[in-house]
Amino acid sequence: MITGLLAITLLVGSFDMNMSNLRAKIRRHEGRRLAVYIDSEGHRSIGYGYNLDSNPMPNYMHDYLETHGQIAEYMAEDLLTISIDRAIKDARCLFPNLYWTDDVRQEALINLVFNMGYARVKNDFPNFIAAINRRDFQRAADELKYVDGLKKDRLSMYWSQLHGDTDGTDDGIKERPEEIYHMIQKGAYFV
Repeated sequence: MITGLLAITLLVGSFDMNMSNLRAKIRRHEGRRLAVYIDSEGHRSIGYGYNLDSNPMPNYMHDYLETHGQIAEYMAEDLLTISIDRAIKDARCLFPNLYWTDDVRQEALINLVFNMGYARVKNDFPNFIAAINRRDFQRAADELKYVDGLKKDRLSMYWSQLHGDTDGTDDGIKERPEEIYHMIQKGAYFV
């Protein structure tokens, strides 16, 4: 079995983005738990946010979990690879010009799809998708942050649930929505 960065490299082919950066950000955003836990949406999860209710784990991992009460660290990494592979495929469907987007925005979009899932991005953020696909990155960032990216009067559920700072405030912590917003808006890493 091919695991880790090699598997991702083989899957994505011509992506120029740094997969190590993407993995590191997802690890930081998700945290790692080797035992099953209930995520913020009520789903049984394990590793770095791997949703067990939607995606059964490979049999050897399931057997190990049943025997030991948790998975091994390398298994969490393998599940992360599976999840990133799926997020890349889903991002390609949502954003057909993904390859033509700079590497920072590619990373942000894949991270977003990893976190929210294909269906939620597609169903809840059609204006965001349209803005990305026409390369209007300011509008896309605003559509992610606000219920209506033009009015900018109420923060979106995505922004609120993941604890993005409200307008005019900054707690000094790089929350996931703030980081992704900045990466999409500016095409640069959030520092």
